[in-house]
Amino acid sequence: MIAIHLPSPVVAQRYRMEMLYDGPHSDEAAIAIRNCDPESPLIMYISKMVPSSDMGRFYAFGRVFACKVVTGEKCCIMGPNYVPGNVMKFTVSPVVRVAVEPKNPADLPKLVIGLKRLAKSDPMMQCIIEESGEHIIACAGELHLEICIKDLEEDHACYLNEIKDSIIAGFQWATQEGVLAEENMRVIQTLAMPTEEQDPVELMLKKTGCIELHYKVQECIAETGDWRMCQDKVKEFKACMQKYVDEQSKKYSNVK
Repeated sequence: MIAIHLPSPVVAQRYRMEMLYDGPHSDEAAIAIRNCDPESPLIMYISKMVPSSDMGRFYAFGRVFACKVVTGEKCCIMGPNYVPGNVMKFTVSPVVRVAVEPKNPADLPKLVIGLKRLAKSDPMMQCIIEESGEHIIACAGELHLEICIKDLEEDHACYLNEIKDSIIAGFQWATQEGVLAEENMRVIQTLAMPTEEQDPVELMLKKTGCIELHYKVQECIAETGDWRMCQDKVKEFKACMQKYVDEQSKKYSNVK
């Protein structure tokens, strides 16, 4: 049925190359994809990573656009910091968000590793570390969530406590200019002004000049799973914030 109704790769890739490849259409990779060339360097798109029985290893499931996959052949794999082309688009988005934590707090690093492996094997699932320190799993539905939790416990040996709804941080900011409010003593005056449509916390950190240190702390906690392993970066961030506070205090110390 597939052979009857769908074009072969040799035919299909001639007109699909422009949608598959973002680089110059005259370079070696583009020509190899267009011609479905069996003699060119290997070009393969990995659409799913399936965890193997060996911890830390995956089976790569994908489609070969050029060359052939040969046993024992060494391939160049794009790492997590590569610049993506056209990423896969899904018809649904993660809508169910829950917070997860290990039964044994000492297993938090194992949970972080398990979440990273799960994110590799399931592109529909998102793993998020909130500023509150919660580890959030965002899934497409209740059934998808059950499958992810089962995979975490069975394939990645991450035994979880009772799952709870995530804490959603709420912020308020002005969308239009308000009325000038004066206190009785006529000393304090406040005026609501609109702000840019950005995260207020991020805007504040940019103003202090400490946002890069903030990102470094987040990355360290995400990698180690334990803020105590990141105390040097935390101290550096606190020092930066304290310096900003001291500067502001000095600036307004003479204001009456």
